[in-house]
Amino acid sequence: IKGLPNDKICIVELTQKYNEYFDTNITPRGLGMILSKSSKLRTQFLLKTIAWEKSKRVIYYSKA
Repeated sequence: IKGLPNDKICIVELTQKYNEYFDTNITPRGLGMILSKSSKLRTQFLLKTIAWEKSKRVIYYSKA
């Protein structure tokens, strides 16, 4: 969490950082499911924002 930027970060970029850090190959959907199940991460460390860009739903996370 400390290594994340202070600005909002797209779930795709967050997934890349997660995969590099944990040396795994998880999808953005899989990471989103992990984050949705972890109430401690969601409430204390990360804030989720949903935006619509070019008719596509984009999910951003930012530090709390």
